[in-house]
Amino acid sequence: MATLRQRIRMGVVLGVLEQGQRLPNVRALSREFDVNPRVILAVWERLALSGLVERRDRSGVYVSGDAGPAATEGAQRVHWLAGMLADAIGLEVAGPALAEALGRIFLARPLHALVAESNDDQLWSLADELRHDYGMTTTTLDLRTWSPGDRLAAGPRPEIVITTDSNTREARAIAEQLGVDHFEVEMCPDLFAEVERLLATEHVYFVVSDRDMVDKIRRALPGRAARSRLHVLVLDEDDVTIIPVHAAVYLTRLTRTRPLPAFLRNRGMAESRVFSAQSARALMEIVVARGMSVSPPPRRARTAAPRARPAPRLSDARR
Repeated sequence: MATLRQRIRMGVVLGVLEQGQRLPNVRALSREFDVNPRVILAVWERLALSGLVERRDRSGVYVSGDAGPAATEGAQRVHWLAGMLADAIGLEVAGPALAEALGRIFLARPLHALVAESNDDQLWSLADELRHDYGMTTTTLDLRTWSPGDRLAAGPRPEIVITTDSNTREARAIAEQLGVDHFEVEMCPDLFAEVERLLATEHVYFVVSDRDMVDKIRRALPGRAARSRLHVLVLDEDDVTIIPVHAAVYLTRLTRTRPLPAFLRNRGMAESRVFSAQSARALMEIVVARGMSVSPPPRRARTAAPRARPAPRLSDARR
């Protein structure tokens, strides 16, 4: 059950679940999710293998002490990597040849991306993830300082322009000026799905670094509950001491790099990745195709997914 895994991971990120906290028992969860208890037991087995939870004999299941985004996947990663290498051999690509190809793709001449956004928080997180996960080099462009027709500052020539959905028009114009492609990244779908669920009954707080990020978050969570229970605070401008001790709190990546009040330093966990799985796959196809000097597969037009029914609430054992 991907929903249960997502609930626990996002609970840790938002500080609703703490490392070492006891999770509801199998019987309670089977009632909440309306599934056979054996389904929950199988999920616990997989999550324990991934390092997200730990099972203690005669005690129950707990959020792992290593349940942050960098939790080691252990045996699952070995199984996946071995399968990938076996598939490569089936395509007549031996293991050493694959290693050499990966070196060419990520080390010899990294793809250079221009990150175009209109707030500091997303400029930081987009560029950071592109460098860390995709081996790109990046230049950032604050669209608040750009007008159509402006020439870009001297520097490495971008090979792709990357932005989010609210700045597609500007990114397209810049890409056309440069004669390159542009790519729209979908960000934080799991986070926003969990926040939307929590907002039905609870107050949720975001702490950001740029005032222009406030409206973006509110547009992403436009529901009636969000208007009354969603609080977006700007560090060093708003009073963050109003955040209750046990409230769900999300701090953007940029905010976490800045001096924080003591009570915020250990709130929740930093989310390791903010791109959606679909965006990650499409971006990696671009990187690999460029490294192999072939054309990437055509991108399918993104369509709005049907609105999912709210998932059952994972009980908070502290209550």
